[in-house]
Amino acid sequence: MSNENKINNFVWSDFMNYKRNENRRSRTSKRRVNHRNNKKRNKFIFFAIFIIPLLILSLYLLTNYKDIKKSFLTKNTEEFTNLQDDLQRDNINTSESNKKTEDDSKENQIESVDETLENKENEIKVLKLLPEDKEKYTIYKEYFNSCSSFLVQDGTEYDADFINDFRLDTAWNEGKEGNGIDEWIEIKLHWPSDVNGIIIENGYKKTEKLYFENNRPKTLEIELIGQDTFTVQLPDDFENSYYLKLPKTYDAIGVKITILDVYKGSKYSDTCISEIQLVYEQK
Repeated sequence: MSNENKINNFVWSDFMNYKRNENRRSRTSKRRVNHRNNKKRNKFIFFAIFIIPLLILSLYLLTNYKDIKKSFLTKNTEEFTNLQDDLQRDNINTSESNKKTEDDSKENQIESVDETLENKENEIKVLKLLPEDKEKYTIYKEYFNSCSSFLVQDGTEYDADFINDFRLDTAWNEGKEGNGIDEWIEIKLHWPSDVNGIIIENGYKKTEKLYFENNRPKTLEIELIGQDTFTVQLPDDFENSYYLKLPKTYDAIGVKITILDVYKGSKYSDTCISEIQLVYEQK
C-alpha cells in the first residue's frame, strides 16, 4: 500500500471516530436535555396538582373567614342550645319522676304509720301488775280448763286445774317431750262474760330456784275463743306479776293460750305457768 493510501485510511478512521464521538455527545446532550425537561414537567405537575389547589383553598379561607366563623359559631350555638333543651327536658322528667317517687314514698309512709297506729291500737299491752291494782278488777274465779298435755311426776299431776287455783306454789307444766312449743291450755268461763284483761304469773313461781330451773313462756298466742287472736311477748321476771290489757272489752267465753317460744330453764325442759285469770276492768 502506498503512503498516500495509508494517509487516506488514517484520515478516514479519525473522521469516523470523530463522528461516533460527536453522535455520542449529541445523544448524551439530548438525554440531559430530556431529563431537565422531565424534571421541569414533574415540578409543574406537582405544582398544578398540590400547590395551586392549596393556594386556592387558602385564598378562599382568607376571603370567607368571617362567614365561615359565623356559620361555625351558629352551628355550635344551635347544637349547644339543643343540648341544653335536651338536658332541661331530662331534668324536668327526672324531677317529675323524683317527685312522684317522693309522693309515693310519703303515701307509703302515711299508710305505714296508719297501719302501725292501727296495729298498736289492736295490740295487747303488757303492764306490770301492782298489788293494789287488783282491787280495780273483777277477777273471774270459776273455770273449765283443758290442755294439750301435762306433766306427771312422782304421782303428782301438774294439770290444767293448777292454772287458776290462786296459788303460786302450783303450776301447769306441759308434758310434751321437748321445750313445750305449740302446747296449749284452754280456759273457759261458765258463761260468756265481759273480759278486757288477763292476769298472768309466768313460770313456776313456787321458788326463785324452780322458776329459773324450768322453762318460762317467752312468746304466747292468745285467742279469744271464736274471736280475735294476738301474739304477745312476756318479760322474764320472777318478782312481778303482769296484766295483759286487751284492746277492747270482749263478750268472751274463754281464751286459748299457745306457747310459741320459751326462756330455757337451767335444769328442766318443762314449760310452766303458775296462774292465769280472766278479768274485767271497769272503765
